[in-house]
Amino acid sequence: MNNQLMDFLNRYGYWIYILIFVAIFYFTLILPQKRRQKRHSKLLESLEVGDKVVTMGGIFGTIKKVFENKILITVAPSVDIEITKNAVGRKLTK
Repeated sequence: MNNQLMDFLNRYGYWIYILIFVAIFYFTLILPQKRRQKRHSKLLESLEVGDKVVTMGGIFGTIKKVFENKILITVAPSVDIEITKNAVGRKLTK
C-alpha cells in the first residue's frame, strides 16, 4: 500500500472500527426496536369495542370498553377483566 493510505489507517483506523461497530449496532438492535414500538403504538390507538385481542400473557378476549390507559375485556361469559392497554399483544383479525 502507499504511504498516504497507511498514514490514514494508522491515525484513524480505530475510529473507523468504532463507526462500523456503531452502525452495525444501530441497524441490528435500535432500528428494529423502534419499528416494533411504532407498530405497537398504532395497534393500541386502533383498539375499539368488539375487537378480539390476545394479551402479552396469552389471554384471549373481546374488548368490552376502552378507557384512556386501560381496557375491559370479556374472556368468558360474564367474566370481564381490566388490563392496561400496553398489555395487549396483538389484535386478532376477523
